[in-house]
Order: sequence, then structure tokens, then C-alpha cells
Amino acid sequence: MKKIFLILVVLALALLVLVFLLLPKNKTGVIPSQSPVPSSPQAPLPKGALPNNYVGDKNADETNRRAYLVGQLINKLPIEETHLLLSYDFNKNIFTASVDSSDKNTGLAQLDAVLKTNGIESTSWINNLQIVYK
Repeated sequence: MKKIFLILVVLALALLVLVFLLLPKNKTGVIPSQSPVPSSPQAPLPKGALPNNYVGDKNADETNRRAYLVGQLINKLPIEETHLLLSYDFNKNIFTASVDSSDKNTGLAQLDAVLKTNGIESTSWINNLQIVYK
């Protein structure tokens, strides 16, 4: 009787080991019957549009927009006009607007025009701007 009981216990353990070894391994932790529901892809938004569920800080968004526009301007520098040379020193992180001292008003007007053409509404948007009269 003890032999039969021992044989049944060994067979039961062997059966359990075989079941665990033969079951497919699931590394994601998702039970196979619970497959994730695919989300429907959203249509692309127009340039500058925010999704309906967007919650953000308007001031931070404006700061990011200004920084983006200034970064785009850096890629176009140096810009030379008749009374203005606008450049950027990457090593020093300094913008330099060299304005012709013989016609400061025209040079400053050209600086404003260059900035507005690039979406920058004011010189205050540019950190480390030096205006040098030569």
C-alpha cells in the first residue's frame, strides 16, 4: 500500500513538473486571453494645433514657441543687411547685432525687420543680445 501511494505521489509530481515545463512562457505578464485593445490611430493635427485633451501651461507654451523661433534664426545666421550684421557666437552663446553707427535708426529698423521676418516680435525674446555700433 505504501508503494502504491508513493508511486501515485511521484506520478502526480512528475505530471505537475511536465505541465509547468510545457506551458508557454508569457514574458509580458499579460494573460493570453487578455490581449490589449488596440487604440485607433489619430489623424495628424494641423501645424500648431493642440489635441482636444491637451492640458498645459500657456506661459510655458509661449516660452517654448519663442525659444523655437530663436533657434530657427540661429540656423540662418549670419544675416547681413546694408546697415546691420546679425551673428551668433556658439562658444559664448551671444548674439551680436553690429549696427552701422552712421545710420543707427536704419540699422535698428533692419534688425527689427529681420526678427519679425523670422517670427520674433521683439529683441527681448533673444537672450544675450549685444547691439554694437560700428
